[in-house]
Amino acid sequence: MRYGLQLFSVRDVAEQSFEEALRVASELGFVSVEPAGFFGSSPEQVVSWLQKYNLEVWSTHTGLREMTENFEGVIAMHKAIGCNKLIFSTSKFKTAAQLEQTMETILHFEEKLKKEGMELLFHNHIPEFLPNEDGQIFFEELWKRTDLCFELDTFWAYNAGLDPLDVMERCRERLRFIHLKDGFPKDLSNPTNTGRGMALGEGEAPVAAVRKKAMLLALAYPGARILILRRTLSELRENHVRPLAADLKDIAVYRESEKSFTFSNSSLILCGYCDCERDLQRYQGQEYDFIFIDEATQMEEYVFIRLKACLRGANRYPKRMYLTCNPGGVGHGWVKRLFIERSYRQGEDPKDYLFISARVYDNEALLQSDPEYLCNLESLPQDLRRAWLDGNWDLFEG
Repeated sequence: MRYGLQLFSVRDVAEQSFEEALRVASELGFVSVEPAGFFGSSPEQVVSWLQKYNLEVWSTHTGLREMTENFEGVIAMHKAIGCNKLIFSTSKFKTAAQLEQTMETILHFEEKLKKEGMELLFHNHIPEFLPNEDGQIFFEELWKRTDLCFELDTFWAYNAGLDPLDVMERCRERLRFIHLKDGFPKDLSNPTNTGRGMALGEGEAPVAAVRKKAMLLALAYPGARILILRRTLSELRENHVRPLAADLKDIAVYRESEKSFTFSNSSLILCGYCDCERDLQRYQGQEYDFIFIDEATQMEEYVFIRLKACLRGANRYPKRMYLTCNPGGVGHGWVKRLFIERSYRQGEDPKDYLFISARVYDNEALLQSDPEYLCNLESLPQDLRRAWLDGNWDLFEG
């Protein structure tokens, strides 16, 4: 799967400065954006900013009204920025008569865009899945009467009382984009409760399951090389190889000799371990787009340094290294220096290091499924308990 940023998420910034919105998206690590308006910017300006911040536009949110009032301008902008997918949404289907009028408009622009080598797509909210005043469900009418493909907003589908995974499965042949967001559901019987958008993972929508399903539908970054590393082979098998084999059954081909998963789009996940210098030599000279070091504090700093040299490649994919860790272990000192104390040596850029704290209390699913785990942590000796339960990095030297 390839991720992009819907610029409606930063609309307050975009309204003041569209260039600033693009800069923010680039700094966050996105390679693609989906504009929801250009706020008076000319095609030449937008093209120059996209090039400046190394961004692509795979799709835009463009209303039917805008196409009606300025079709030639819309086409000119999209040709200039190299985008051929226009996504609309509408609320004009409250009655049968209004639905028919909207359907005529949709079919009209679907045909006009085809002649321009472009595609019209639809983005949902809640009402499209619910009966209108005359008992019609707009989503079903679109499904039957057009060939439109969809950008599924999983949160709004969830708010409408649907399982986003079921909708994704149904639409899989016509699903082009997934608008993934989280929040608390709207109570459709209580108009004062409108629902609340949240950061991913903080609300109640089934984001983890959606991500998993999305991975099965699309798979990220064709041809990408991904390394997942643990210290020992036994830890690697238990924590990564076996779970991945179950998750990727019939999706990727597993080769035991290489401990790798190869996808139909040529992406590769390599599961590796590094318990000694000889193990580390296997990765010398290799190229990876993404590297995951699980339990990084169990490894010495020279492992991290040498693996950073493998984070490279000629493609445009963002190069990322992700570390998971707990306080303690042989690598405690260097992890603490880089991510907690933020004390950097020559050649180390502070912008390259981000620490996201997570404690057991943040994992409600784990606490509900295994309440004894918290009891086990609370029963540890004082220093270990403060390190592993409270996330205190000042108790070990490393």
